[in-house]
Amino acid sequence: MKKIVLSLALFSSLIHADIAYQGTSVGAQVGIFGIGGTLKSKISDTLALKAGFDTFKLNDYEVEDDTTKYNFDLKLQDFTLLGDYHPWAGSFKLSGGMIINNSVLDGDITPNTRGNDRIEFDFNNKHYSYAVSELGSIQTKVDFDPVAPYVGFGWDTSFDKLEGFGFTFDLGVAYQGAAQATYKLKYGAALDTDKRIAEETKDLPDGPQKTAMIKQITNEVNNRKKEIEDSIKKDLDSEMLSLQEELDKYKWMPYIAIGFNYKF
Repeated sequence: MKKIVLSLALFSSLIHADIAYQGTSVGAQVGIFGIGGTLKSKISDTLALKAGFDTFKLNDYEVEDDTTKYNFDLKLQDFTLLGDYHPWAGSFKLSGGMIINNSVLDGDITPNTRGNDRIEFDFNNKHYSYAVSELGSIQTKVDFDPVAPYVGFGWDTSFDKLEGFGFTFDLGVAYQGAAQATYKLKYGAALDTDKRIAEETKDLPDGPQKTAMIKQITNEVNNRKKEIEDSIKKDLDSEMLSLQEELDKYKWMPYIAIGFNYKF
């Protein structure tokens, strides 16, 4: 959020500092990052500064196969700060600047239960089996680099107008680097320290006995978590490395947006 505020302040100062200001347009657009709006100020016969914002959310998207259920929350969100160069003082433009990418992908990988309240799954070609009460799912998160340099081209049919509606189109590419993938084990109720302490000590009065019980439960839970983490960590790291290698292939991010604006 701080980056967006600073970028807007810079955009505003550049507009008001230029004595060749020739009008402002506001618009709406839909693109690869979702639905959003734009603000563009013409500062010469061929140049303009443009800021834009797009967002899209998809929650609880599920995919399931014979052994595993995948549940994802996707948030696409970007803020753009661009300079538009119209070489012939008309609609066609060349653009350059930056995209602030606040997108994130959160997901849960939940192995299907296979009887006797146990989950079984294969990770890195190794078979695992745990009680559902101990291990519920594996959380996956993909974060993107926040700032991506951008170059592109497009059209803005309101650019050479004194006022009125126009059509906008942007097509380009941004260098976002490699997205970062992380995994995290999500434990079941049997390894929820606070829940177990509340249930198992509810009838005990405050005192040495209750304190000892809390310590015992905490140690049992922590030791069991460590056992699970130690047994699965190597293969979990290998799976994460495979995903990271796949993400590394997509350092260049395409960008496309289409919309309309009004210049006044």
